[in-house]
Amino acid sequence: MTWLETVPTFLVAAVVIFVPGAILARAFGVRGLTWAAAAAPLSVSLAVVGPIAAAAVHVRWNPLVLAGLTLSVSVLAWCVRYFMLTRRRKKTTAKWGSSSTAILAAALGGMAFGGAVISVRFVRMFGSPENISQTYDNVYHLSAVRAILDSGNGSSLVVGSMVQNGPSGTYPFAWHNLVALTAQITSVPIPVAVNAVNVVIGALVWTISAMYLATRVGGTRPAILLMTGIMAGSFGAFPYLAVDWGVLYPNFLAIALLPAFVGMVADILNISVPPRPSRLLSAVILAVGIPGLALAHPNIPMALAAFAVPMVLFWLIRCFTMARRGKLPAGRLGLAVLGVLAYLVLFVLAWDRIRPSLWGSSWPPTLTISTALREALATAPLLITFSLPIFILTLLGVVAVCFRRNQLWLLGIYAVAIMFFVVVSSFPVGPLRQAITGVFFNDSYRLGMMLPVVVLPLVVIGIVWIYDLVMAWIPPSVLALKPIAAALMAVAVVAGVLIGVSAQNDQLRNIQAKTTSDYAMSAESMLLSPDELALLQRAVDIVPNDATVIAQPATGASLFYALEGRRVILPAISSFQSPEVRILLDHFTELGENPGICDAIRKLDAFYLFDFGSRQVSLLGMPFPSSDDLAKMPGLTLLDQVGPSKLYKIDGCL
Repeated sequence: MTWLETVPTFLVAAVVIFVPGAILARAFGVRGLTWAAAAAPLSVSLAVVGPIAAAAVHVRWNPLVLAGLTLSVSVLAWCVRYFMLTRRRKKTTAKWGSSSTAILAAALGGMAFGGAVISVRFVRMFGSPENISQTYDNVYHLSAVRAILDSGNGSSLVVGSMVQNGPSGTYPFAWHNLVALTAQITSVPIPVAVNAVNVVIGALVWTISAMYLATRVGGTRPAILLMTGIMAGSFGAFPYLAVDWGVLYPNFLAIALLPAFVGMVADILNISVPPRPSRLLSAVILAVGIPGLALAHPNIPMALAAFAVPMVLFWLIRCFTMARRGKLPAGRLGLAVLGVLAYLVLFVLAWDRIRPSLWGSSWPPTLTISTALREALATAPLLITFSLPIFILTLLGVVAVCFRRNQLWLLGIYAVAIMFFVVVSSFPVGPLRQAITGVFFNDSYRLGMMLPVVVLPLVVIGIVWIYDLVMAWIPPSVLALKPIAAALMAVAVVAGVLIGVSAQNDQLRNIQAKTTSDYAMSAESMLLSPDELALLQRAVDIVPNDATVIAQPATGASLFYALEGRRVILPAISSFQSPEVRILLDHFTELGENPGICDAIRKLDAFYLFDFGSRQVSLLGMPFPSSDDLAKMPGLTLLDQVGPSKLYKIDGCL
C-alpha cells in the first residue's frame, strides 16, 4: 500500500478526531480559534465516554453510535444554551469569536506549514503505511485495537481485561478508540489506521492546540498564529519522540491536547490575553473535555493540575494587586484566597493518590543534575540533539515574557516542567523522587516530551517580541504607506519561514533516523521480520478460525491476534499468565512426558504453535523452548515455514 492510497484514511481520521467535537463545540456556542482548539478534545471525550455508555446498555460501539451520540449531546447542549440566552435576553454574537482575514490567513498558513513538516517527517519515519513500531508497548496497543474491533466494546473499563486475559482496571483507551473507528470506516489494516491517526494527531491536533495556548499568552495576532504553526514541528522531544519511545501512543494523544487545556485554564482565570471566551464557556469546554484527556492518559490531567499551580498563584497575586488599588472588594479577595487554598489542598491530595504502582514506576535516573538541567533548558532531553536556534529563541522568549510581565505565569509553568524533568532524570531513587514524579511512572521520556508544550509558546513570544521591536523603530508615517507596509509584512513572513527552516536541523534529522530504524521491517527487527509477517499471513489459511495459537509475545508471534484477528494465548507481553499458560511456557519441553502439558493444551484448545526464534523485544523471564529444541521434540508436526519462522501443530496431544 502506498502513502497516496492512504489519503482517504487520513481524511477519515481527521473527520473522526475533529468533526464530532466541532459539532458539540458549536452547539455550546464556541467560535473562532477556540472552536478549532476545542474540537479535538471534545471528540476524544465523546470517543471514550460513548463506548462506556454503549457497553452499559449492551450496544456495539461503532461510527453510527458515535454520530448518534454526538447529535444527541449537541442538541441537548444547544437547547440548554438557547434556554439560558433566552432567559438572559442576550445576543448570541460574541466579539471574541470574530476573526479578520489576516488572522484567518495566518492560522491557515501556520497550520499548512507545521502540518506539512510534521506529516512529511512522520511519513519518512514510518517508511510504509503498513509498518509498525517495533517496540515493547506496541504489542499491547495493536492488540487493544483488535479487541475493540472484534468485540464492539471500546469501554476503558473492559478492553484491558480482553487484552490482559484476566482482571484489569481502567486503562486509557481514547487513542485506541480513534484508531478502531478509523479502521472500521475505511476497512484498512490496523497498522495503516494507526499511522494515519498518528499523523493527524501530530500534524493537526498538536499544531492547533499549540496555537491556542500561544494566543493565550501573546494574543490572537497573525504573527503569533503563523509562527506557532511554523515552529510546531521544530522540537525533537514532541511530537517525534512520542511515536518512537515505548511506544507511548496514549501519552502522544494526551500531550498533543494539553496546550489547549492549559489555554482554557488561563481563560477561566482571566489571565490570558483578550479577546477570550467567557469564563463560563471556557469552564464548560474544560469540564466536558477533561474525561477525554483523562482517558487519553491520566497522568496528563495531573500535569495540567501541576501547571495550573503557578497560574492560580499568579491570579491570586493579581487579585491582591487589584484589592490594593481598590478595584476588588475585600470579600471577593477573601474568597479568592480560600479558593486557591482549597485548590492547593485538593491538588496535593490528588497528587498523592492518583498514580501508578511502585512496581510500574521503577524507571531509574540516568543523568546528573547539571546534565538534566542543561538538557531541559535546551529542550533536548535524552536522545535529542542540541539545537542552537531553539535554545536562543527560548532565551528570547524568557526575556520577552519578563518584559511583558502580564504573562509571567508561563514562566511558572516552564519552571514546573523543568523541575519535573530534572527530578526524574537525576534525583536518586527514593521517597522525594517518587513523591514528585511517581505520577509519571518516574519515566524521563514522558516528562521530556512535555517540555515543548511550554517552550513552543515561549519561542513564539520571543520571535514576535523581536518583530515588535523592529516594527517600533519604523516611523508610523512609513507604515501608513500601503506598498511599504505590504513589503515589510512579506519580509517578516519570509524571515519567519527562514527561522522555521533553520530549526529543521540535526536535532530533527537524528530523531527521524532513530525512529525510522524502529519502524523499518528487516530480518533484525525486534518484533516482526518480513519472514515472520509472511508466516502470520499464510497461517490464516492453515489455522482454524476458532483455534488458539501458542505464541511468545515478546518475539512478535502474538501479533497474529492484532494483525490477523486469530486467538493467541498471550495477546500482549503483559497479559496475565493463567496456570495453564504458565505450564506451557515453563515445561513445554516435557511434552510427551508430563501429562499436565497436554491437559493445558486441551483446556486452552491450543494445538498450534509459532516458533519465531529467540530474538525478543524485551527479556521478561518467559522461558520457552529454543528452535533447536522444538525441531527435535516428538509430537510436533511442521506445517509451514518462512525463513527461520515456523508454524507447528501439536499432534502429540490429539
